[in-house]
Formats: sequence, C-alpha cells, structure tokens
Amino acid sequence: MSPTERTTELLEVLQWPRVGPVTARSFLANTAGGASIVATAKKIGPVPNQMALELARRERDDILARCDRLGIALVGLCDRQYPTALSMIADPPPILYVRGSTEVLSRTAVAVVGTRKASVSGGAFARAFARVIAAKGFVVVSGLAIGIDTHAHEGALAGGGITVAVLAHGLDIVEPTSNRDLAERLLFGGGALVSEHPPGVPPRRPEFVRRNRIQSGLCLGSI
Repeated sequence: MSPTERTTELLEVLQWPRVGPVTARSFLANTAGGASIVATAKKIGPVPNQMALELARRERDDILARCDRLGIALVGLCDRQYPTALSMIADPPPILYVRGSTEVLSRTAVAVVGTRKASVSGGAFARAFARVIAAKGFVVVSGLAIGIDTHAHEGALAGGGITVAVLAHGLDIVEPTSNRDLAERLLFGGGALVSEHPPGVPPRRPEFVRRNRIQSGLCLGSI
C-alpha cells in the first residue's frame, strides 16, 4: 500500500532538524481543509535552511524506498486507516509502520503482556487466556518479547485467531531473533507487526517502555 500524499508530507517534516512527534502533530493540527502539511509547517516555522530541507526530502525518499522494498506500509495520523482508539491517546505516533494487515489495527483488541522471566504457570495462563479471547474474535496484541508476550502470541494462534506485535525498533529486523519464526506465523495468520520507527532504527532500551502506550492504545484493555 502506497502512503497517502499527506502521510508522505508528514514523513518529510519529521526529517526536519528539531522536529519530533509533538511538533509534527502541531503542524498537522494547524492544517485546514486538506492544506499541505509542508506548506503549513513553513508558515508556522522555524523553517530549516535550504540544505536541511533537501536533506529531509532525501531521507524521506530513502525511508519510502526501504519500506517499499520490505513490504512495509505507512499509516499516518492524518489517514482514515489510522486506528481511532490510538489517535485518542496523549501521545499518538505521527506515523505507524506496518508489516501485514493494516485493517486489523482497527479491530477490537485486548493486550496480553508481561514479564520476560515468566513462570511456568504464568506462561500457561497467558497462553490459555490469549487462546480463549482470540477464539472469541478479539485481536490479541503483545510485544513479541521472550516470556509472557511469546505465550500470548502462541495462544492466539492456537485459538485460530489474529495477533499483532508492537515492536520497539524498525521492522527490517525481528528481535529477539528466536521469535523470527513466530513473527512469520503471526503474519501468515492475518496479523501484523507494528512500529513507530522506520526501518534501520535499532532496538534501544527506552523505546521498549515507550511502545507500551501503543500496545494499550490499540486495545480495549490490557491483561
């Protein structure tokens, strides 16, 4: 799926110096009637110099090319496909990067998450709970980590359901590597891998905490 023109513009301004998610969302909030996000950003300012603008466009094109090569879709906060529930949290990602189904992100979901050092009984409970709720038609959301997350995804697949993994890094890799097969089975089952980071961004400890807001934001509740 090719990104919309407005998502492409949103991606471009995110490459500007000193522009992060908060500033990008303010640019978007100040566009009216489908106005250009880039043009609005230049009006609000401060506007980078010409060299920085050109570098931003090159970085935008490079990200788009990598996503196209890897089969990663971009869904912007400005798009109809952006999950409504996620858009209502305090800090929604301006852009979601998605491998697999984008439609599944708007379905009714429950997060099943927990410790990487799961006990035998804890893992069995997570697997059983995910299996039951997946069989009843809920999407199971987790983080693909070792431990409870792995049991949650496995349980959902065992229940014949759909599961989504929210990752803390670019979707050009799967961490931990031991769950690469699980990630492929998840995608084959109609699920998705989701991140707020473009391909090429490595795993960083703070991002594993920040991605929790996406997991809960996609869901009716968290277990």
